[in-house]
Amino acid sequence: MEITIRNYEKKDKDQLKKVITICSEEHLLNLVDSSNLKLAMTVFAEDFLIGSIIVWTNNFHPYCTYFKILIHPQNFETEIAEKLLSKLDELEGMKLPLQTSLWESEINFKKLYEKKGFKEIRRTFLTKLLTADFKVHPLINKNLRIKSLQEIVTNEILFENLIVLVKRNYQQAHLVNPVADKEFSVWKKLILSEDIDLNGSYVLLNNDESDILAYSLFHIPEELDTIEFGWCGADEYQNAKLIQQLISKQLQYAVQHNIKSIVGEFDTTDFYAMEIFRYLQISSSRTLITYQYGERS
Repeated sequence: MEITIRNYEKKDKDQLKKVITICSEEHLLNLVDSSNLKLAMTVFAEDFLIGSIIVWTNNFHPYCTYFKILIHPQNFETEIAEKLLSKLDELEGMKLPLQTSLWESEINFKKLYEKKGFKEIRRTFLTKLLTADFKVHPLINKNLRIKSLQEIVTNEILFENLIVLVKRNYQQAHLVNPVADKEFSVWKKLILSEDIDLNGSYVLLNNDESDILAYSLFHIPEELDTIEFGWCGADEYQNAKLIQQLISKQLQYAVQHNIKSIVGEFDTTDFYAMEIFRYLQISSSRTLITYQYGERS
């Protein structure tokens, strides 16, 4: 098979979209038109686009260079993947480490990256749970108080404390790929995103409601009858199991609102998320493996 590798052109967008969709990487569709795009090259077998390499940066995680190599499953050859990977050497001003993610089932890519010296830094378990499969448990400690995020945002002090806690825990979970130093107002907007479910997100307080002990947020995705786990955490590691009480409350909320399923992403670098993953006893999920190469610039 004779192949040609060249720079991406807008006329190739429809063919590239098909490959992106086949490879289940739909989140890449907007990157080729993004100001964060650093490089996009395509692979052609005659007139058919069979693969691509897309390289970009992330303003929220600015200390590495992201890339993704896509090859149509029917046309995969290690030689093609290696040629695309070598294109990274031509990129000027590239920040190390390089970072990419792949599905656990992509054995060929897994072998290639490990051969080239890439190191696994994280696994992300993508799950979908049916609410009917879970029992709702009552609040164990009656001296604790659970409030919705809708109630918390009306209390300026508590809401500011929540923002500080969310920021700290997120940073701790991403030490291997640090977060940019963003202003307090940015974190506030992230928590109050357009898809946040203010009534289905909960915060656990101590008896006199002066301190936040734990939190678990819900988001509303586009899919009907579905809700999505968001950030969760506690004020300290020994309070991690308190999140279970919030999850139980959220399951009850989901049932009351005729939510059929709950989706979630659980990172192995996130101590609190993995506590929930184990608590829910999730037996099956799609697994995304994240690799890095090189020392931080």
